[in-house]
Amino acid sequence: MDDRTITSDDAIFFMDMVNSARSPNHVPGFYRVKPYYKILDDPESNEFQRFIKVYNASKHVLQEREQKILAIRYLVLKS
Repeated sequence: MDDRTITSDDAIFFMDMVNSARSPNHVPGFYRVKPYYKILDDPESNEFQRFIKVYNASKHVLQEREQKILAIRYLVLKS
């Protein structure tokens, strides 16, 4: 299986983690912490691995700020 192959469930999970307004589970709110912050502390968890898989396949759709934050954090965790 290709590592870049993602399912619709993976995409929804990712949209939920970045708090996308396009997610079917989105709840509007101001100044909320992005949900992915809580899973970045455990790089061995299934949620983290799933998030990184979808991130690598679709990082081009994120805002530049979010890409930088995730790239820095991801590189720090992997080094």
